[in-house]
Amino acid sequence: MPELREDPWTGRWVLIASERSQRPHDAPRQRPDPPRRGNCPFCPGHEGETPPEVFRAGADDLARLDASRKPSREPAGEAAWQVRVVPNRYPMVRSEMGPETLAWGGRARVPAFGVHEVIVDSPDHGSAFHQLSLEARRLVLAVVRQRLAVHYQDRRLEQVVLFKNWGREAGASLEHPHLQLIGLPWVPPRVRRELVRSGEHLRTGGGCLLCRIVEEELQEGARVVAADDAMVLLAPFASGSPYEVWLVPRLHRARFEATAPDERDALARWIGWLTGRVEGLLGPVAHNWVLHTAPRRGRGFLEGQELEAGYHWHVEFRPRVTVPAGFEWGAGVDVNVVAPEQAAEWLRA
Repeated sequence: MPELREDPWTGRWVLIASERSQRPHDAPRQRPDPPRRGNCPFCPGHEGETPPEVFRAGADDLARLDASRKPSREPAGEAAWQVRVVPNRYPMVRSEMGPETLAWGGRARVPAFGVHEVIVDSPDHGSAFHQLSLEARRLVLAVVRQRLAVHYQDRRLEQVVLFKNWGREAGASLEHPHLQLIGLPWVPPRVRRELVRSGEHLRTGGGCLLCRIVEEELQEGARVVAADDAMVLLAPFASGSPYEVWLVPRLHRARFEATAPDERDALARWIGWLTGRVEGLLGPVAHNWVLHTAPRRGRGFLEGQELEAGYHWHVEFRPRVTVPAGFEWGAGVDVNVVAPEQAAEWLRA
């Protein structure tokens, strides 16, 4: 029977219509285009085709990045790179704009101020993030931490969003695997909802809302995909799309940039496992994952010690199995044709 479910983390409502679902082996299997390396600006030897790089890390830099307690603004080195960070050539936001508010015809508008960077996962054009070695994935996440720490020192920025688009259906415009980072001078609506719900729960004596959700999911078990001492993978109660999975660290921490090396190692290990598991179930399906981390201040929503106590960083992973249609657009309600309990069972198998 179809169900409407409310997500306790964001307050959004989702329609679970599992009777419309297909068995995993019946789902359309997306075939990625053959890799085309010829004119790729992210491949070694083509560094001059990107904007000037702002950071690079070599294979031997992991220990240095893990040991660093302060974000480095050092210029890019000359050694062979394993991970490379460059400004996006076609940015959604621009750092040279001012954050002032403008008005036009009685409607508010502001310049799209911010930072937009690309983090190239690897020199290898054909290796997706989950196909990299564990050590290479750890290095990427160490660079992510470094970039977040740098940008959260910028008082003009309030929220940094890091995300992966893999595959054309997930919004990737270039084949060479990469992450994107966008720094904004305001807290976007999705994060605002998380902060409001977390604050309400914290102020009623409930502690961290996501910690409570994880505890309840572990007790029930039906939506737990995998777990160890460091991280819990769960199909959220009100999953917005088929096979949506959240990777939640057991250790409460508001900010990814404050994580220790072993916490990042756990994420590197589990996100590789999850992506491979989804690919084994559905084929090489396009997917997105997004890192949710606390804003710099959370002013007006959840601030100071409340922000540190009430927010909980995590990663949300979504394969692109279905396409939102007219109802989702018109009603503003996600429709999920695979119940999270069923998705978790298939992913565990």
